[in-house]
Amino acid sequence: MLAKVNRDAGQAFEYDDADRVLNIQRLPTSTGKQLGITDENLSDRYELLGRLTQELTPSGVVDYKYEARSNLITLILPDGRKVNHLYYGSGHLHQLNLDGQVISDMERDDLHREVYRTQGKLTSCFGYDAMGRKAWQFASTLPAEKLSQVQNPGINTSLLVEHAYNPIHRRYQYDPAGELVRTLDKLRGEIKYEYEANGQLHSRDTGSLVGSEEFRYDPAANRLDFNARQFEKVKDNRIKRWRDQEYRYDPWGNLIEKRSGHSKLQNFAYDCENRLVRAETLVNGKLESTGAYRYDSLGRRIAKTAEIGGTSEQKRFLWQGLRMLREETPGQSILYFYEPGSYAPLARVDQAEGQEQKVYYFHTDQIGTPLEMSNSEGEIVWQATYRSWGAIESLAVNEIEQNLRFQGQYFDYDTGLHYNTLRYYDPEVGKFLTQDPIGLYGGWNLYEYTVNPFTWVDPLGLCADTVKWGNHSEALVEVNPLKEWSGRMPITLCSRMVKAKRCELFLIRVRKFWKDMILIGTRVKRTWFGRPILGTQLPTREKYTRLWLRPMPVAQGPEIA
Repeated sequence: MLAKVNRDAGQAFEYDDADRVLNIQRLPTSTGKQLGITDENLSDRYELLGRLTQELTPSGVVDYKYEARSNLITLILPDGRKVNHLYYGSGHLHQLNLDGQVISDMERDDLHREVYRTQGKLTSCFGYDAMGRKAWQFASTLPAEKLSQVQNPGINTSLLVEHAYNPIHRRYQYDPAGELVRTLDKLRGEIKYEYEANGQLHSRDTGSLVGSEEFRYDPAANRLDFNARQFEKVKDNRIKRWRDQEYRYDPWGNLIEKRSGHSKLQNFAYDCENRLVRAETLVNGKLESTGAYRYDSLGRRIAKTAEIGGTSEQKRFLWQGLRMLREETPGQSILYFYEPGSYAPLARVDQAEGQEQKVYYFHTDQIGTPLEMSNSEGEIVWQATYRSWGAIESLAVNEIEQNLRFQGQYFDYDTGLHYNTLRYYDPEVGKFLTQDPIGLYGGWNLYEYTVNPFTWVDPLGLCADTVKWGNHSEALVEVNPLKEWSGRMPITLCSRMVKAKRCELFLIRVRKFWKDMILIGTRVKRTWFGRPILGTQLPTREKYTRLWLRPMPVAQGPEIA
């Protein structure tokens, strides 16, 4: 594609000899200018080995430097600061530092799973079950030599988790299907979870009526309202009513109006690519807040302007690929650090004009959602409890503004929505405002976030996937995962179709290019929890395994010797 023209803008594309996009130039139309779309030029540069070396955007230039094994060693920011990455000989991340200031050191076990992480005066420790899933974690003020005893097989790790020196500790319990069924948290108590036969979340039990939730769904995974006299049909998967809220859509399926009770009204406006560009909130007929949003040619939000109760707010965003790297407000910036190969936040560095930079550390749950944030002294400055689908239930500590939610999501105070990279998400109802940009490739329900918010994440707002335990799984230490099908459609390969049962294991034997041949069986000792599609490679070169998360038809092919 050399050019793209729509009602709002025209775009021209340039490529190199390897068909990689080198430059995108955007020129807005008069209609686009009214929506805040501006002239723009995005450029990428690559070296001979095909590695990205530079991203040039209106927000600045980001440069990349690599080691011989193609691990990123230096990320150079537009202001000249350098984010340095240090690795073990195995190629696993050992340290992150900013211009020599250590952000975090990481220690790993023999399987290269992270077991210690320094976070200022706190040290976080992690333990895993036989499947490589996070089984417990705690953040402690104890010195490192004391914490090293966690690796001693004779030490009861549960006792260490309960230690008084640990301001944060959590334990996780899973059922045979890999679903989270229980958490025990020092700051939040015990929470239990139940699921329906197809893996959908049925209930969240906090032990009291306050905070406990129960859900029902239609066959398309739309949540149904218990308050209604009878369950209503959800036409086109567009929820029209949820509890005291009413929704209205435009002909393209974009949410344009949301009414909450008798007093609150929200209106939303979109560009021709179905991206939210304006929002306003009225309470009792009076304008309470407005928001305007701008995007680059890749659909990433690069700026927002909001006015809340007469107070104006302006933010600009810098991206590293599809991960938000930095946000800026007048006189202040926040630089984000993430876990390797993930959208789960690890730390952030706040820099106010004329002041020394401050480092804050994220403490996340089993899917990478921030539950606490601590400062370099080990004091908790932000602490949240969430409802099942990502809405904040309570903020026990709120000394510092913290807007990251589920992986890839950013909370907008002016709307109460979560910006989710390529769409916006409503945590109150657990749905996206607009249809999936990739259509049915992302699933049958174009508004669905995920079937289970405690195991699945959708950082891009395109297609949900289970949390990648591959960084911690013994089966994936030495090999790369098989390239996966991105949708949740049934596999339709050659040979006859069979019905895979939930929790049933299947084995793939491959040789050379025979990667589509699969055999249902139970002769697998280890599995990697993932989506109900193909498999993940074991240490042996010719075997792939997968555990089905729900019943679905699959193609059964012959075993390749």
